[in-house]
Amino acid sequence: MSQMSRCLSVWNRGAWEYDATLPPPYEQQDAAAAKQNPQSQKIKSNRMCDPELQQSWRWQWRSLNADCPFERPGRELLCQRLKGRRILLYGDSLTQQHFVSLASLAGNGTEMRRPSECAVVKPLECVSVCDGSSVVCHRLRFGLALDYTGSSLSSLSSCNIKPSVVAPLHETFSPSCILGFDIVVLQEFAHWVGADGSMMLEECLREKGHGSRATSWAQKHILRLYQGQMQRNAAFLQNVASQVDVDRRPRVLLRTAVPGYPPAGVLAPDTPHGEPPVFRSPRSNTSWALEYSSRATSRWNHHLWSKMNIIARRAYREHALEVMDIEMPMLQRVDGHLDELHYCLPGPPDFHSLVLYNFVLPALPTEPRSKVGLYRRGGRHNNTSL
Repeated sequence: MSQMSRCLSVWNRGAWEYDATLPPPYEQQDAAAAKQNPQSQKIKSNRMCDPELQQSWRWQWRSLNADCPFERPGRELLCQRLKGRRILLYGDSLTQQHFVSLASLAGNGTEMRRPSECAVVKPLECVSVCDGSSVVCHRLRFGLALDYTGSSLSSLSSCNIKPSVVAPLHETFSPSCILGFDIVVLQEFAHWVGADGSMMLEECLREKGHGSRATSWAQKHILRLYQGQMQRNAAFLQNVASQVDVDRRPRVLLRTAVPGYPPAGVLAPDTPHGEPPVFRSPRSNTSWALEYSSRATSRWNHHLWSKMNIIARRAYREHALEVMDIEMPMLQRVDGHLDELHYCLPGPPDFHSLVLYNFVLPALPTEPRSKVGLYRRGGRHNNTSL
């Protein structure tokens, strides 16, 4: 494991520090990247993101590990590392915020067609950044594994739960599409616990007369289904990566989930004004999260984040894939929220982009994949799905 890979998991030695001199890293979200982002208009009009109320971009992570320095680059330095690279961000709406953040930090975003290797992947939003020298793509929708419910949930067959019209990862992305990227970052948490997943299962179980058992039963089964999906995803990605030489493989990373805004009763905000009330600064004490994760219920089932991180980490590491473990520093970011889950931009999601800059991009081969091509040992890579 390289030093940069080790740094992805060494978050226990660091702190958020306020710098009153820092201007916003970008004045506005990049128009091309934000075009399809449902949070964009909310951010522009929502008082929660008013700089007079909170200036979350001024809180910067300082690493206390000498082997893992963490810096906030300007656009020129960021683009030097992005040059020639293709990046795929896949997952929930927080991943979409990461997409807008990265494109906004890089600047000069221009909408472009999806790479030819990914022609059948819909919807796949792509922008060229850094004056056209790099490509960032994002896919929001993905398939929940509700078609794998099995006989133990046979009573759900008469409900309105159907296999997702968007196929799971291994049916959505061909190997040639995945291999066309230098970096692939995945996170599927929010929809699994929300209205598309656990909450839908719970509603169906209540309709079938299971009453008080519905909540615990739905959560139990969504965790089991999530475990199966994470294993299938990781196995698919490992198989794809094995089709090419080590120095030509995309760097595939699971980004860990965070529960979002602290619910009422677990952490006192700085001011009761606004919806939700405002935290003006990060909290180094994350004991509130431990209490939250032990709850039996929560409004959007975000209390399941810790269990799902454990499941996903294990699946990816068992298949020799990396984990971009941002859980601990982001648990401290109770500030900068737009609503119960999403953040203001610029703001906390920029941290995800800076992790890429500091610990992921430096570990890539010097020569961009777009110039060297993709070759399997003895020939061009296989283009068949699992």
